[in-house]
Amino acid sequence: VGLAPARMPPPGAQPLYGEGGRLERSPLLDVLRGSLKPSRLERIESRLAQRAGAVRLVLENIADEHNAAACLRTFEGLGGQHVHVIETVDSLRPCAAVTKSCDRWLTLHRHERVDDCINELRARGFTIVATHLSDDSHSIDEIDWSRFEKVALVFGNERRGVSPYAQQAADVSAVLPMAGFSQSFNISVAAALFLAHMRHVGKLDAGLPADELRELYTRWLINANKNAKALLERAGLAGEVPFL
Repeated sequence: VGLAPARMPPPGAQPLYGEGGRLERSPLLDVLRGSLKPSRLERIESRLAQRAGAVRLVLENIADEHNAAACLRTFEGLGGQHVHVIETVDSLRPCAAVTKSCDRWLTLHRHERVDDCINELRARGFTIVATHLSDDSHSIDEIDWSRFEKVALVFGNERRGVSPYAQQAADVSAVLPMAGFSQSFNISVAAALFLAHMRHVGKLDAGLPADELRELYTRWLINANKNAKALLERAGLAGEVPFL
């Protein structure tokens, strides 16, 4: 089920690329753009302009491939970009039939240790929010999210939940309000509800720095070009892309 169509820039808004845009023109980007239809370029640029950086999704030892895929698809669909995957026990292997290739447009950070992930997020200024029930947990609608500049939402394994280490390291424990006899939601449903709330309170608003926008724009244009490597080699520009 789809949500409202993606918001398009208002008339007169600053363009993403080119003269007067947030990203200056470059020969590399011009070559990649030149092989795509204008409608394809418009779609890529409109999505990139809406990408949010203030919320990161953290998936800790998610075992079920369908749950993993649903979480990624929801996050990408709501404009998220960075996903941190903790694989101390279970490896993340999202089901391709569910992701519909949305993971191609996400930035995945894989961690073998919980503390490595937490430390990296803290160094980047994120408030760590563990999504689990405890004596000091708060309902998401009772939390003043404006207090946090950046939020990392941690979701744990389907059976074990968020690990004890992540619970102790978290700055906040948050839960969804429950009105029925069920004590919890499936992780993919819980993630969707949490992330929709983040969008509702303005934490998933667009906002990526120009250097990250340029890197993502390059990656996305390469993703959209079936023969990107050959195209750049012919132009003598393949050496400018270390991740090609």
